[in-house]
Amino acid sequence: MSNISSIQGLGGLRPQGMQDKAKAAGVQDTSFKDTLGDMLGGVNDAMVEAGKGASRLASGEVTDIHQVMVAAEKAAVGLEMVVEIRNKLLESYQTIMRTQI
Repeated sequence: MSNISSIQGLGGLRPQGMQDKAKAAGVQDTSFKDTLGDMLGGVNDAMVEAGKGASRLASGEVTDIHQVMVAAEKAAVGLEMVVEIRNKLLESYQTIMRTQI
């Protein structure tokens, strides 16, 4: 039952009693747009950091290749996640557009 109630709480569709409990627990309502924007900003930051690390490694400033590889892998995983989210959103849109009324 807890899974069902958490799904119902998505997107501001929470019943009033659940909204009061969420506010008391310190849970903030954020829009999908804000959440997606924050996630994209984080992925962008990871990619910029990986690029800087690669530049520092190439110039000899950084001798620990492990840190550079970890930063590059974080950026790659983040980019894969963004692509998969885009694919799911596009697939959902196409499904909705094919729905006959």
